[in-house]
Amino acid sequence: MLANPASPGAATGVTQTGTYLGVVLGPLLFGVVAEHLSFAWSWWLVAVTSWLAAGAIWIGRAMLRRHGRATGLRRG
Repeated sequence: MLANPASPGAATGVTQTGTYLGVVLGPLLFGVVAEHLSFAWSWWLVAVTSWLAAGAIWIGRAMLRRHGRATGLRRG
């Protein structure tokens, strides 16, 4: 909400969409990979997608800070 104070509903909708897509698709994809390949491959997929998500958050935060829209975010 700090980055988009005029539209908290839209900001919440974007974050909730990503959350629920992950909640629905994550276990399904994990199961498909575990069944067809192995549990080791499934856990590697979880690790890789977690790192990609963390990277996307980090890049998004940097972009918001660069454009001065994340005034409530602490530096550091």
